[in-house]
Amino acid sequence: MATVDTPTNSRNPMLASALRRRETLRGMYLGGGWHEGTGPAHTHTYAGDCDVRHTFRVAGAQDVRDAIGHADAAKGAWRKSDPAERSRLLVRLADLIVERGEDLAQMQTLDTGFPIGASRQLIPLMESWVRYYAGFCDKVEGSTVSQLPHGRFMVNAEPYGVVAIMLTWNMPISSVCMKAMAALASGNCVVIKSPEMAPFGMMALAELFEQAGFPKGVVSVLAAGPEGGEALAADPRIGKISFTGGAVTAAKVLTAAAPNITPTLFELGGKSACIVFDDADLEAAVPFATYFPYAASGQACILPTRLLVHERVYDQVVERVTASVAAMVPGDAFDPATQFGPLISMAARDRIAGIVERAQAESAGRMVLGGNVIGGEYARGAYFEPTLFVDVDPASDLFRNEAFGPILAISRFADEQEAIAQANGTRFGLYSYLWTRDMARAMRIADAMEAGSCAINGFVGLVPQLPFGGYGISGYGKEGGREGLNEFLRSKTIYIGN
Repeated sequence: MATVDTPTNSRNPMLASALRRRETLRGMYLGGGWHEGTGPAHTHTYAGDCDVRHTFRVAGAQDVRDAIGHADAAKGAWRKSDPAERSRLLVRLADLIVERGEDLAQMQTLDTGFPIGASRQLIPLMESWVRYYAGFCDKVEGSTVSQLPHGRFMVNAEPYGVVAIMLTWNMPISSVCMKAMAALASGNCVVIKSPEMAPFGMMALAELFEQAGFPKGVVSVLAAGPEGGEALAADPRIGKISFTGGAVTAAKVLTAAAPNITPTLFELGGKSACIVFDDADLEAAVPFATYFPYAASGQACILPTRLLVHERVYDQVVERVTASVAAMVPGDAFDPATQFGPLISMAARDRIAGIVERAQAESAGRMVLGGNVIGGEYARGAYFEPTLFVDVDPASDLFRNEAFGPILAISRFADEQEAIAQANGTRFGLYSYLWTRDMARAMRIADAMEAGSCAINGFVGLVPQLPFGGYGISGYGKEGGREGLNEFLRSKTIYIGN
């Protein structure tokens, strides 16, 4: 790997340490060994200071085919391996994630510009998903049907063989744990496509797969761009694809997978509504509805970026939210005190600026805060102000479409029916949030939400015991729980005559 424009006298010692660590990372991990990519050169830019760059070669199509070949060769032995051994390897991986958690967190922040405090919070999430699916290795079960006159039937649960794991850039180190661990526990080998925009955390995690002792070919990790992604999705040796990203890229994955009719699991974007009724506990609801939409600078699919407020408390909520958002200040992503950091890139910053400009031109709502690129000491980074629109038109693009940036849109409603109609007034259906003291109402609305999940009066994050996944253009399939395990198993019916 070659490095360009990397300052040696960084203002933040943690950033300097992360840059030194980056130089030790070794590219692609496949076939039980490390290799340099043979694809195009890619220059990674640190979002907090876009003068900090690093150039490396991503995986090319042949690299991807080689990784799939190693996985294909290993799948038979891995499927027949002792479930206790698979569990031991996953438990060892979880232990290593805890031991090397700070390293993973720093690489995540270097990858994306996420505040280091938020990156550190991903480590226990990763650990919990790995340990949870480690416990499922010996619980892959079939069934028998014996009370039929024709004979006896058995239904076996079998792995697909080789699973393609395709990750987006915002939280790849945690997203991979939501996917690959269930696939491995159920007896599949995995080829993991790391995003070229955020490669270093996944390189560091690949080292932990190696240290844990997974057999050759069972796990491969490659940073790849569109060429590598298309080769992965199109290969007939892939039994199933699990993809996290945007709907536009998902359509391309479907196109590549279509000739082989390869089954897919899609976890895509969101435009989640947070509904606040007039009987809600505003002391809890307002801080949640204020700060959560701006987590990771708005770059997460489950964030409640639409706030729907009952007309009786609308003015009060808007006033309190406005005051809280106005108090948000940007900071150095490697400063543990920072809560609001940069976007992933200058291109993302410019895209958000374009969304704001169009919303104003279309009179989608009244902008009361933000709307500008942040300059001054943060001018070299991809920083954009926390932006707040009120009185947002439910028919507008601002209301209906995902921005994936620090924009919160507030609208008012008069009754339950209007709240439901507004919440469901988008093609996205990943998550929904609801604040009310009336539990009968809460359940009525939860039932009416066209979304894969509904959180009532709080949110605890994505826990491994429960299925997570969306409706509409937020995708299909589930991660988490036994449903998440079953995504990587297929049923085979066996008939035995009398």
